[in-house]
Amino acid sequence: MLFKGIRVLFLTAAANQRMLMVVMDEDISYEHPPMLPLPKFRERVVEQLKLNFAHNNIEVDEFERRVSLAHESDDRQVLGNLIRDLPVLRDEENQEYSSSVAWNNGRVKRDDTMLALLSGVERRGPWSPARNTRVLALMGGVDLDFTDAKFPPGTTEIEIVCLLGGVEMVVPEGVNVDISGIPLIGGFENKMEYDYYPDGPTLKIRGFALLGGVEVRPPRKRKKSDRHRKRRRGHGRIE
Repeated sequence: MLFKGIRVLFLTAAANQRMLMVVMDEDISYEHPPMLPLPKFRERVVEQLKLNFAHNNIEVDEFERRVSLAHESDDRQVLGNLIRDLPVLRDEENQEYSSSVAWNNGRVKRDDTMLALLSGVERRGPWSPARNTRVLALMGGVDLDFTDAKFPPGTTEIEIVCLLGGVEMVVPEGVNVDISGIPLIGGFENKMEYDYYPDGPTLKIRGFALLGGVEVRPPRKRKKSDRHRKRRRGHGRIE
């Protein structure tokens, strides 16, 4: 209730209530085109259709229809829509694209709320994101590091309201990122290199930033000197 009350208050003050409510409360279709070559992208889509058919997630007639469309279409969005409503399945014989992602195969928390009010909230290390998370940064900061997070299969949703604050998310390779939002005297910055991982989880980010910023980036590469220092510490040497 606190989250909703604060949200309504600032939506009214923004003098554009309808637009903001659409962003926060509706499922907006917004995708970045994957950077894989088209034949490879089509191959992954067809593979997901086959896996879902094998797991009885799709009927034979619908499977045949979608596979035919996949082979006929050269439109990446059309290809992506063929598997949008299906769970992302992993091919146990080929885990090339999911080796860097940890999976939570146990109980998954459905909802979570993170509130940074004149303060900071941080999640890093091994942790398990909820299926749906609401983040409010009001004159505060939120840092979400998904590098070692244990993702649930399928889509993990993050809904953000950032007011005079900042939200930073670190996302490792192997996770699909779907992000959109409305910045008002603020910013939504996505520094991820776009790719499509059919056997990887999806992080869906929606939000609104007023006099604040939201940033999504990959993990920083560890410097060679840092790796050398860590090895020396491992041998009991003090620097």
